[in-house]
Formats: sequence, C-alpha cells, structure tokens
Amino acid sequence: GLVAAAGLSAGKVVRALKPLVWLLIMAWLFLPLTFDKTSALVLAGVRLSVPGMETAGLISLKSVSIMLVFISLAATMTITGMGHGLHRLRVPDKLIFLLLMSYRYIDVIRDEYQRLLRAAKFRGFTPGTSLHAYQTFAHLAGMLFVRASLRAGRVYQAMRCRGFVNRFYTLDRYEKSRSNPLFLTLVCTACAGLAAMDV
Repeated sequence: GLVAAAGLSAGKVVRALKPLVWLLIMAWLFLPLTFDKTSALVLAGVRLSVPGMETAGLISLKSVSIMLVFISLAATMTITGMGHGLHRLRVPDKLIFLLLMSYRYIDVIRDEYQRLLRAAKFRGFTPGTSLHAYQTFAHLAGMLFVRASLRAGRVYQAMRCRGFVNRFYTLDRYEKSRSNPLFLTLVCTACAGLAAMDV
C-alpha cells in the first residue's frame, strides 16, 4: 500500500530489493538445514527443520516489509526535503547539518581518494596484502583526512562569509495534501504490523 501510494515503479522497487534477495536466499539455504530438527520435514531425502523454515520466512517477511517502508518513505524525497522533515520532527540542528554536509561532500572526498590512489599508482604502487601496501594505504588515509579537514575549514569560512548561522533555509513549500492522512495511516499500519511480528 505504501509503495502504491508513493507512486514508485515496479522496476525501481525490484532494483532496490535485489541485494536483500541474495541475503534471504542464503537464509533459506542454511536455516532449514542447520536449525533445530526436532520437528523436521523430509524432502527428497533431506531433513529440513520446520522451525528453521518458519524463522527464514519471518526474517524474509520482516526484512522485505522494512525495506518497502523505507523505500516508499525515503526514496520519494530529496535530501533537502529530508532535512526539512527532520527539522520539523525536532531532530537536533547539528545532526541535520551533519547529514546535509555529509551528503554534499562524500563524493568530493571519494574523488580526492581516487586522485591520491591514482597518483600512488603512477609512482609504482600496486595494491596487495604486503606490509608496504598497508603502510601506503595508511598514508593515503592520513592524507585524505588532512585534506578533508583543510577543505572543511575553508568551506566553513566561506559559508560564514556568506552569512551562514548554522542553519539551512529552504525556499520549497511543503503544502498539505489530501493524500497525507492516507499515507500516514499506511505508515502507522506498517509499523504496527512490524511490531506485531515480534510479539
């Protein structure tokens, strides 16, 4: 119901669930074979644990439900909308600031790491499991932290010069919609259902 209300395409949902499906396949392979076999089902000469299959089914149901709730809530909003929503939920401003800045600069730090690693490879470094390789990676991590810290200082000074007072403002308007009560009801029902599974 949440996925339908969010208007997500089936392809997007399947792509998001694909990594989880591999984990669930592993659960279905191992739990029925290794769980308590006091109550067992014999299939093609193999004893399969009934409690193991029940546990695998419960894990599958809960994990897919949690992922669908998360996809329908988080995948339909921008990161700025999420920050605004967290602010309206009275999440501390420092955490929201940390979330938004991390989202903004994680790609920058990754590009910096790739640049440092490329420079090391040009100088003859080959990644491996030797002591020299570990030392090189430690130096790369140290240089990355130093450069990220220097960049963070420069960015913060530039933001302060532009009047930043530790809070982001948005020009987007979040109007009330007729579907909001329905969506909230579906979220509450999904959360209650997940809680009931534990009981």
